[in-house]
Amino acid sequence: NIPIGQSSATVYFQGASAGTFAVTATSTPLTSAMQSEVLQLPPTSLVFTTTPPSPFLAGSCFLETLQARRGATATPVIANTPATLSMATAGDAKFYSDAACANAITAATFTAGSSSASFYLKPVTGLPTTLTATAPFGTAQQLFTARGIVRRGSCSFLGPGTLADGGPDIDYSTNC
Repeated sequence: NIPIGQSSATVYFQGASAGTFAVTATSTPLTSAMQSEVLQLPPTSLVFTTTPPSPFLAGSCFLETLQARRGATATPVIANTPATLSMATAGDAKFYSDAACANAITAATFTAGSSSASFYLKPVTGLPTTLTATAPFGTAQQLFTARGIVRRGSCSFLGPGTLADGGPDIDYSTNC
């Protein structure tokens, strides 16, 4: 009801399924008015939608994408919720906001009106790594093993030396 002396009223509605619904307001002797309302259900799951290339080399930068979905369907759902990225095996990969893997990040964000969030991944070692992305509506995991980097060239080890006070210097550092 629109209160006497007022020209509008606020109405709320909810539903159990997504879709477009017609909302009609009627009042005698006024003309009825109708408008369409879109009901979008919130996402309930989070999915990695990209697969690392093969071979995936440690030290290379790779674009990853997360998608918000509803239930077990493959239908993306628009979300506006930050997704916090974490790794199950600390130190094996790092997250970045750019293709050069220069700007480290710890979270990716589902922007308004989007059903996906993207970030770049750079594995540091050739060890198996589990990526875990967590959002308020779900968690996604992806397992990958990057191929380790083989460095070519020569290294020299500095032998023992003598300190300024005449004692032995047992620093066996390396130069590569």
